[in-house]
Amino acid sequence: FNHLTLLYYSDYFFLFLHSMKKNTIFEALFLVITCIPSLTLAIEPITVGIAVVAGGGAIAGKWAYCQFKECCTPKWTNHSSHTMTDSFRDNLIGQHLVTHIVAKSIRKHLQQENPKKALVLSFHGWTGSGKNFVADIIAKHVYKKGVQSKFITKYIAGNDFPHKDELKQYKDRVKREIVEKTKACDHSMFIFDEIEKMPAGLIDVLKAFIDFHQDVNGVDFRKNIFIFIGNTGGDEINKEVFKHFRSGESRQDITSKQMEFLLSIDAFNNNGGLKDANILLAGLVDFFVPFLPMEREHVKQCVRAELIRRNHALNEKIVNEVAKEMDYFPKKNPMFSTTGCKKVSKKMDLILD
Repeated sequence: FNHLTLLYYSDYFFLFLHSMKKNTIFEALFLVITCIPSLTLAIEPITVGIAVVAGGGAIAGKWAYCQFKECCTPKWTNHSSHTMTDSFRDNLIGQHLVTHIVAKSIRKHLQQENPKKALVLSFHGWTGSGKNFVADIIAKHVYKKGVQSKFITKYIAGNDFPHKDELKQYKDRVKREIVEKTKACDHSMFIFDEIEKMPAGLIDVLKAFIDFHQDVNGVDFRKNIFIFIGNTGGDEINKEVFKHFRSGESRQDITSKQMEFLLSIDAFNNNGGLKDANILLAGLVDFFVPFLPMEREHVKQCVRAELIRRNHALNEKIVNEVAKEMDYFPKKNPMFSTTGCKKVSKKMDLILD
């Protein structure tokens, strides 16, 4: 037994020690050693002293480093997931289903010490409905550094996987990077944007990482979060919303159960990254999250939020002018924005100039 062995064991106590005051680390380390008979019987006092100093110095150094640099510790991960619902309620417009499904599922996942599998969320809806905005809010509340966290890996299909004939290289890359990132931090997040543009079959490289495995080749992937983002299912969502309005029901009455089956079938059958995917057949996507089309009133709310962001006085004339500049559908009853709130900022630039 030597001080290197102690350093090995010290990693198991780091999460406990990193939150302690620096001047108590040596006392705690000494207490740990002296309380384990199998260790203390094997070493003499001098070795204990050397080990405590060496091990304590290493842990103190790691503790100090992680006070200022991002580490895979509670200080930097699971940062403020308990307030995610409030952020959605205050900042996300017109998406009551998202607020309910996403905030609760992530909070519950992070609360589990040993979840059964990685959390997999699939975001569906037309452009401008807030899918990437929601992903950014999630990042902000899961990681202290938000979207800048080194524990987030984002793939944009049109940029990262542009050539269908390079499927094998893409699979090798994604598999390698997920393993490397998870080894560095078992609370990692992987975002796949523009999933409808992904080569068919690529997404199934994730199957082993999101299935009910305690570990894969010695690596535990169950604490990770995977998010798919795409426009697939947008037409089905819109049809369901139209049907709802024609029956005289409120938008708020639409339930996730109504939408989930429609989205899963649409994703599996239509061209795109999820077409014929084994991960869908195996039921490994935990939640299909529908982003509903934005109504004219939601667009006006987006305009007001943008005015506040620019520190501009709220002005209903400007709000109405920007909302009027947007395009709406269907032609007979133009009530939904064709691009959600995506063009609000640019339209406002023209009006405020």
